[in-house]
Amino acid sequence: MTIFFLLILYLLFIYLFSAIFFKNNVKYRRAFSVVLSAFGLLIVQGLRHENIGVDTVSYISYFLQMKDIYFSDIQQANFQFGYLLLSKVLSS
Repeated sequence: MTIFFLLILYLLFIYLFSAIFFKNNVKYRRAFSVVLSAFGLLIVQGLRHENIGVDTVSYISYFLQMKDIYFSDIQQANFQFGYLLLSKVLSS
């Protein structure tokens, strides 16, 4: 729970920083905020342990199996097609 509190503080800091330093340029402020906010969210989600979450272990298992599956066999799998396609591209 502490990590989410820190994440909220991080996002507030990004908002305040961008509002102060990019107050005349909305385009740069928005781009700066989006990139750094996405970075913070990706770090929190990417570094969590594999035992957190109900289905994380099954997603890891499917991801590791994607190395041995051909693209033509992805449509026959009983899982979310978009996730399997993305996993195949990233695991190759």
